[in-house]
Order: sequence, then structure tokens, then C-alpha cells
Amino acid sequence: MRGGLEVLDGLASIEPSLWDELVGDGSPFLEWEWLASLEESGCVSPAAGWLPRHLTLWDSGRLIGACPLYLKAHSEGEFVFDQGWARAAERGGISYYPKLLVGVPFTPVTGERFLTHRDVDRRSVIETLGNTLKDICERNLLSSVHVNFCLPDEAEVLGNLGFVRRTGYQFHWMNPGWLSFDEYLAAFRSKRRNQIKRERRELERQGIEISVYEGDDIPDGLVEDMFRLYKSTVDKLYWGRQYLNRELFE
Repeated sequence: MRGGLEVLDGLASIEPSLWDELVGDGSPFLEWEWLASLEESGCVSPAAGWLPRHLTLWDSGRLIGACPLYLKAHSEGEFVFDQGWARAAERGGISYYPKLLVGVPFTPVTGERFLTHRDVDRRSVIETLGNTLKDICERNLLSSVHVNFCLPDEAEVLGNLGFVRRTGYQFHWMNPGWLSFDEYLAAFRSKRRNQIKRERRELERQGIEISVYEGDDIPDGLVEDMFRLYKSTVDKLYWGRQYLNRELFE
């Protein structure tokens, strides 16, 4: 029977239902299927510079806490851009890599990074996992451990444990209360409203329609088009990086 802290070398080492019970409805990017698919497809692997080392906390066989943890050989796919720190560390004679990362690969979306069971004290579990991260980092002589895009309650606990807060900026579109697209358009000046309407008419003229598919409703025949669109977007941008492969889309 599992008890205490355990480091997993991949999501295949744990039952999906146990992991997803901690995730709830918070984020699809934390669900077992997403993280496990990244590993199974090879997008997340030692060869790609991502070594899974997921940290779990057990109580009498029940999973009560976890965080997606990786040993990183580079800083790509994190969207934090700490390469400047790495260069400074090198100049100071410090080996910056490998480092520990708690986060979701290739996904700069804020959300839970410390998953906790609804029946336990969340703050206590975060403290336990946070202290364990520090211990792993120190015992293995690693330069640092990073927790990316976490929630405010997690940042508060980690700050009390000695973690240094890093501030970043993102731009989000927020709906102030519009109930229809016409209400949205009314917020623009006349010139901009007319421009948007012309663009929408052009889509109709070309016979372009937008459809939404979710989960198992996604037709298998769309996989090739989805990957082709992803690949073409990456290839046409000089700063683009192809982190995902066709196997993941399948």
C-alpha cells in the first residue's frame, strides 16, 4: 500500500482516475490523458530534454497530493525565458542545467500546479510538496527548482518556504458583460465596426464556416489537417519551435 512521498518516472505509473480526481474541472492541461499523451508520443522525454519526475503524496494508498515535475536540460517550451539567468549562472561558474520544473509543458496557462485532494488541508499539502522540492534540489545538487504559472495561494506558501517570487505579464481579453457580438461591435468606432463587418462578409463570400468539435466528437480525418496547420504556423515564424509531433495529435 502506497504511503508518503513517491516520485514517478511517468504518468503511466499511476491510475488515470487517481490523478484526475485531484485535477477536477480546473484545467484540461493537467489531466492524465494530456500529460500522458505528451510522454507517450515522445514530445516529453529525456531525448527532448524533459525527464518526467512527477511528485506524489500518498496516505494509506490514497493519492492526496501531486505536482507535474520534470528534470529539464534546457528552458525551451516553458514560455518564461530564463535563458538570461542561465547565461549569468554560466559566467559565475554555476551549472544551471539540469533544473527542476513544476509546470505544464508547452502551455503558458495559469492554473493549479499543486494538486490536492478535496478532503485534505490544501495548504499543508502544498507545504509538504514544496519542502520536498527543495530537498530534492539540494540533495541532487541542482541549481534551482521553478514553479511556473501557479495560483496565488501556491505562490504565497512557496514564498513562505523561501522561494523567490517571479513576476510576469500576460495580456488577456476579458468580456466586460457583452451578451452578443453586436454589443461587442458597439464598443468600437464606426470605422472599425465597418471593417470587422467587411471581414465577416468576406468569410461568408468564400463559403468559410467555423465548426467546433470536442473530445470524442473530433473526426479522425481532421488529425492530418490539425497537425498541418500547427506545423505551418510554427514554420513560418522565425522564433517558432515545433514541440509537438504528429503522434500526439493522433
